[in-house]
Amino acid sequence: MNESSSKNLKPTIFSADWCVKCRSLKKTLDRLGVSYDVVDISKLSEEEYASIRELPTIEFNNHRLSGEIHLKDLKEFLGL
Repeated sequence: MNESSSKNLKPTIFSADWCVKCRSLKKTLDRLGVSYDVVDISKLSEEEYASIRELPTIEFNNHRLSGEIHLKDLKEFLGL
């Protein structure tokens, strides 16, 4: 995938209202100017819910990163 088409993709954050790390991840993405979609895990089917091992989970380009996500890892994951 070329760089311009990857910039058009939005990462998806699997999140919950009570998740402090999820709120922190969203604020970090906002500061980086990255737009994203949010999926509330309470609205997932049982099968989808079972695929989420830890919060927050961010999915981008068919890959997932979850748990304690450090800025360096996040930037690398998103190709920033």
